[in-house]
Amino acid sequence: MRKLSFFLLLTLNLSAMEATQEYVNQLKLFLNNHSFRVNGKFYMYDFNHDGVIARNDWIYIDIFANKAYRLMGKEPSENDPFGWQLLEVIPTDLDLDHPSGYFIFIDFPLDTTFLGTNAFSWVYVAQGLTFKLMGADENHNFDYLDEDGDGKADPLKDIEYEMESNVITFFYDRKYYFSKSEVRECSYEGRVDKEDRFGTYEVNAQYRGDIVYECKLSLEDTPAWKLERDRMKVLKLTKAVEGEVVIDGIHFHDISIYDFESGIVHHMGAVEEVPYDCYDYFASPLPTELTTPQEIEKLMEEELEDVCDPSFIKTTCPAWYHRDCTTEEKPKFHSLKGEIYTTWLALDGNEKAHKVDRFEILEIFSR
Repeated sequence: MRKLSFFLLLTLNLSAMEATQEYVNQLKLFLNNHSFRVNGKFYMYDFNHDGVIARNDWIYIDIFANKAYRLMGKEPSENDPFGWQLLEVIPTDLDLDHPSGYFIFIDFPLDTTFLGTNAFSWVYVAQGLTFKLMGADENHNFDYLDEDGDGKADPLKDIEYEMESNVITFFYDRKYYFSKSEVRECSYEGRVDKEDRFGTYEVNAQYRGDIVYECKLSLEDTPAWKLERDRMKVLKLTKAVEGEVVIDGIHFHDISIYDFESGIVHHMGAVEEVPYDCYDYFASPLPTELTTPQEIEKLMEEELEDVCDPSFIKTTCPAWYHRDCTTEEKPKFHSLKGEIYTTWLALDGNEKAHKVDRFEILEIFSR
């Protein structure tokens, strides 16, 4: 892995680790509109006062504990790959008001899957750029994400952030966003009572662009999207579903992340406390041409269900995860409690962007 001496980061050495495209996509979606407390500030400090910045001339100050640590101040170990040395006192001549950058612990779920641990689930931000830590290289340098596969550490593309006090908020693809004054919101709380199902259903939506959202819930369908534009091209559609469900008496805790652009659904969770982690692969349902409002409304409810779906390609999930396509009998669900996050981005015929974030809370039971 090659080193990158990055001027904007004031000569902090970075190495690079490549990740799967799905990991990168889900990381950006996870960061989008997500706020975190800043954990620590990073400072360049010339300990020897010789005008030369060595690899251990950096100080990390833990904001919560108000403790300072010197990078590579002691011999690194397996449990301490960066050799953090606790400083008895913070140097009096350290310019505390002007850190070089900030470290934020994000606890990204796929880090445990991809890296086997969340110990490196941190991002480093500086000069408007965001780097995702992936680990430590063989020389105990920070190993950052290599997004384009060229062997160099890359700032996350299309990720921006705003910081207020010690809280940072990230934005993905913000070029499609409009001013805050144009953000419109809608919410609905209702009750489902149809056939053998009953429960509550809550929808909150935030959208930008020439869109009208009807806040209603009938017994037949979910809240409807109404678009003022005749033709739109869907660029991205993602959905994250997390919930507790009892099917045929078996308890599931499931997290499913849908990436409609790639046609990949990542399932994580546990059945009767036994964990599973698997993927379904489908042909992408996103149309390549401009789409009518009615087609977009249908696309919003797209599920990429299971192996019985006509667009299904393959799965790595165990056989019990999906229903049997040879019979029309479906498993009987007894209760469902969950949260659904849906985000879609589209361009109309005039290349104007329309972005919708929808958050749903479900609590449905069978009689």
